[in-house]
Amino acid sequence: MKAYQEPNVIIYCGHALTELPALPPESVDCVMTSPPYWGLRTYKTESQIWGENHCEHEWESHNKKWHSGTNAGKVQLGDKGAFHNDFSNQSSFCLKCHAWRGELGLEPTIELYISHLVQIFDEVKRVLKKTGTCWVNIDDSYAGSGKGIGSDHGKAVFTDDDIIKLPAIDTPAKSLCLIPSRFALAMVEHGWILRNDIVWYKSNPMPESVKDRFTGTWEHLFFFVKSQRYWFEQQFEPVLLSSLEREKYGWNGAFKGRYTVPWEGREECKDQCYTNPLGRNKRDVWQINTEPTAQWHGIKNFATFPEKLCETPILSGCPSQICKKCGKARERIYERTGHVNKREPAHQPGNTQTKVDSTGWGPTERPTAEYTDCGCNAGFEPGVVLDPFCGSGTTLAVAKRLGRQCIGIDLNADYCKLAIKELQKISMPMEL
Repeated sequence: MKAYQEPNVIIYCGHALTELPALPPESVDCVMTSPPYWGLRTYKTESQIWGENHCEHEWESHNKKWHSGTNAGKVQLGDKGAFHNDFSNQSSFCLKCHAWRGELGLEPTIELYISHLVQIFDEVKRVLKKTGTCWVNIDDSYAGSGKGIGSDHGKAVFTDDDIIKLPAIDTPAKSLCLIPSRFALAMVEHGWILRNDIVWYKSNPMPESVKDRFTGTWEHLFFFVKSQRYWFEQQFEPVLLSSLEREKYGWNGAFKGRYTVPWEGREECKDQCYTNPLGRNKRDVWQINTEPTAQWHGIKNFATFPEKLCETPILSGCPSQICKKCGKARERIYERTGHVNKREPAHQPGNTQTKVDSTGWGPTERPTAEYTDCGCNAGFEPGVVLDPFCGSGTTLAVAKRLGRQCIGIDLNADYCKLAIKELQKISMPMEL
């Protein structure tokens, strides 16, 4: 159900497996999302049926309880931001077709949780363009004992009342469940290509009252694509001063002075050096602080990630200009300059370089401020960013500021209202 629409922004209130099939195939350029983590919190949404939809289900209900042994591990009730020590959750299995009825993230086993995620991302793959990118933020959980002892002081888990046991039988109590790894393997088995496992390092992590392990300070951000050739714009980060200093010298330790790319206005590198003025290729460890939770009429979303975490995936994985006629995205133009191999000058015997610059070194490439043009003269439109678990709308807000189109889906009506409130604050897209 469409809950909100404005130019370049659409929000659907409903289940991802209901709303995604309504989207056209290969209509999305970039996906940036974070699904509910397993065994962490309830969002108090209506239970969904996972499995056979044509069966006249006969449900066998099991009343499962969340339990935590300390205040730090109290279960978060996602819709109101309240905490509860002993929260009961209803889940059911069909006696006929074995379908499961419940809330995503509250599955009785890790395997069932992963299978539900893969179901959703199979549909995401259908709507993603061949040139599209998919970014998924997900974190791990700790296994409980299944005897009411509780979680690992910060990761709430189910306890065993009846038949269904948590965690999975092959995971010892107090052990990490390796959910991100299991999810990544399942995605690759379903045809996704995993390009990066990015570390989101939080220098201001949530305190944990544990004494027998170290405090967790990072989460996974997986970078998937569906084909080997996809749209990607290289991102850069500042070069360390130590690297600039080393760049002045040749491989034998003596100053060479043959590098031809100047660093204008950089006091720390007064001599000319080869290093790219735009910086170095961005690394896969991103230090980004957490941000305060969004709130509307007393409603809080405790599962928000910071806007900074969305910026790089959208800038690098979603084109800002796509031809309205042929659908081809504009790409940054690179110029050939400098050299390729510092170790072996082009004029040395055995070197196969055929084109060299004035310094005797072969060419390399540097990005420029110019972009390709398909020649259709039909105008351009921004790429589309999708978040199938949009929550309070962080991904949508960043996409709108960066001048992209965006689509959000969330099952929680209160979160959809919160996302709409945040989006309405953004009047103009950010200039690119």
